[in-house]
Amino acid sequence: MFVQGCFSVLQQGLPALGPVLLATFDLSLTQLGFLLASVSWGVVLTIYIWGTLVDSHGERLVVATGLGAAAAALLAASMQNAPLELGLALLVAGAAGSAAVVSSGRAVTREFAGAELGFAMGMRQVAIPAGAALSAAIVPLIVWEFGVRGIFVTFAGMSAVGACIGAICFSTGPVRRSGARPPEQPPPYTDRRILLLSCASGLMQWTQVSLNSFIAVMLVETQSLGVGTATGVFAAIHLSSAGMRILLGWWSDRSRTSLRDLARCAGVLTCSILLAAAVSNMQGLVVIVLLALATLLSLSWNGLAVTALVELVGSSRVGSALGLHATMMRLCTLPTALLFGWTAATVGWTTGLLLLAVFPAVGGAMLLQLGRVRPAMERSDERP
Repeated sequence: MFVQGCFSVLQQGLPALGPVLLATFDLSLTQLGFLLASVSWGVVLTIYIWGTLVDSHGERLVVATGLGAAAAALLAASMQNAPLELGLALLVAGAAGSAAVVSSGRAVTREFAGAELGFAMGMRQVAIPAGAALSAAIVPLIVWEFGVRGIFVTFAGMSAVGACIGAICFSTGPVRRSGARPPEQPPPYTDRRILLLSCASGLMQWTQVSLNSFIAVMLVETQSLGVGTATGVFAAIHLSSAGMRILLGWWSDRSRTSLRDLARCAGVLTCSILLAAAVSNMQGLVVIVLLALATLLSLSWNGLAVTALVELVGSSRVGSALGLHATMMRLCTLPTALLFGWTAATVGWTTGLLLLAVFPAVGGAMLLQLGRVRPAMERSDERP
């Protein structure tokens, strides 16, 4: 959880810097979207490779190498004075730091199975909003004292600590049962079920990335909140989503239908965005709450998706399956922040939100189709 959080501080918390980056580099919303997407671009380039490496070499080597390189890239980012160079440094940080995603996921799969899996994955996923909330809390303080450069130095320090913790605590080798070599299994990209789940998750992630990237800017521009207040709301959203991820994981352990639960989340998310769009031209506490609620729901479903994925694959290819899932999700969402920023600047926030609601709706329909292809999956209580 801690190792995942060290990367999440950067990946999920970077949007809290949105208003500061706008002012520091005199960016348009479209340019800001490009800069915020740079970490995700880096993740897409390497996360499947990290996944195959963690299946064959274990979590320790992978996470220590990846987060160590991310720390170096973030130090380089702190020295940049132009948005293009900063974006390139963040791309490298994302490419290296994505090792933490597959390593932590495989470590949880190694330790937990059966009835514990959903709750354990929920706890792992808590690191993502917790990292974002921590980032939102410290951004104003560090910017006030040290400027934007201080933020990236702080991110670098957290990545370095995560690399050390992973090197000490994580496994040194791949999963083995009774000393036997695991049977050969086809790569996950040949499994139609994994591809369908990954595409549906990518459509839901489109909404998540858009709202997470621009909620602070949206609150400042449409509700006239100060930057400090907006980042406070951002932190509260992520702290609340941590509880929601644990709750959904706990529930999936009892329902044992994580796929169906994920489809229900897609439907509720769609409705919440439509409701937020209906009031987005107004001002007041109710509007702030509805915008925050839509963002909260968009951030709460990831643990269910990972649990459903683990239920589909064998333990010997969890790392590569997680890498493929994450790659496809981010391929779906690479232009997200850029396009949502452009849409908001061109036709307004209300139309942007209405268009955004289409993605979880289609993703939910795909999950229902997958449920018909693959009925509710029974979990094995065997520990890997």
